[in-house]
Amino acid sequence: SQILQEPEPAGDRVLHHVIQLPQWRENTPRGAKRQSTMLSAINEGLVELAQRDPDFFVYGQDVGSPKGGVFGATAMLVTKFPERAISSPLNEQLIAGITAGAGMIEGKARCAEIQFVDYHQSAAQTLRLAARIQYQSYGDWSVPLLLRTKSGSGGGGPISSSSAGGGAFGHSNAGEQWFTSIPGMITVCPATPFDAKGLLLEAARAQSPVTFLERGRLYRSEPPKDSNGNIIAAMAEYWNVPDGYYTLPLGKARRLRIGDGPTSIAIICWGTMVLEACTAAADTVNRVGGAIEVVDLRTLAPFDEEAVVAAVREANRVIVATEESDLTSFGRHIHSWIVQNCFYDLDGTPAFIGALPAPAAPYNGPEEIVFFPTARTIEEKIEELLAE
Repeated sequence: SQILQEPEPAGDRVLHHVIQLPQWRENTPRGAKRQSTMLSAINEGLVELAQRDPDFFVYGQDVGSPKGGVFGATAMLVTKFPERAISSPLNEQLIAGITAGAGMIEGKARCAEIQFVDYHQSAAQTLRLAARIQYQSYGDWSVPLLLRTKSGSGGGGPISSSSAGGGAFGHSNAGEQWFTSIPGMITVCPATPFDAKGLLLEAARAQSPVTFLERGRLYRSEPPKDSNGNIIAAMAEYWNVPDGYYTLPLGKARRLRIGDGPTSIAIICWGTMVLEACTAAADTVNRVGGAIEVVDLRTLAPFDEEAVVAAVREANRVIVATEESDLTSFGRHIHSWIVQNCFYDLDGTPAFIGALPAPAAPYNGPEEIVFFPTARTIEEKIEELLAE
């Protein structure tokens, strides 16, 4: 009866408590820097979290001893804090549910590792429950959850089987379209080791659940090079990872300028496509001069709208590049958002580059290379836009 006597809401709070990014605290990296891989950077980040929080743990298939994860992402944690890397049964619902529940009770993020985003069967736990509890409870409850998963090309077979890494049918889905479609879920997809560690540590501070997409091709990647074999200067420093604890803000893109002078094209991308876009931009600038901007979103939901608008207004020509198939993808959302919000800043229709509209990446190496966009795919599109 008490509930029935409560006044009806005015309808002005529908968008309250949808998502909660951590309040940004400047945390400048102070440790010595050394060249690293994304896999090592993630290992270091998980150890940092375990050192700072005695109750932090990672729960997932094979994450404990002796494997330390199917890719070795928890190997360092197994060595230093073996009791915090807990191997689970083959049950993604269980993995997500236990870590989300632990985070909800303790108020701090616990880490779930899903081996491959293709096997993410925990939608009920993550999308229907974890991403909505803060909203449903009007902010009384939160679910700090750090859900890490390998996504996109690479990592399902011999890494040398093709430039994409042999992911094939069962291990190649990009996955962002599943997570970015639910308000309440933060989605992150780093492109470099420096960003992977800093964003991982910041994601653990969020009170909203975070999906952390780790591209398989990037686990052991090196700084991108142009076709002459020269490391692209704008990206080189991001393979140098500081020791110790540092964080990078969620919801902020990184703008990378390739070349000199005003930009002629802006390429909006994330994950593996950042490296491909930088190579394409560098080769184009080496050939015709000028400058091209690559916008690495880093956080996909919520993405940095200000950075996208600024890049579009400066260049007036845009390419959106994604590993997803060209259907109802997150990349298509970004593409349509640009048309809707930057229409009068555009000199032409924004170009879109995605994987081919097949159900999954083929097994065959040469066909897999054709399936995914490459630097050459992006360079050809740049040439088209410059010729208009």
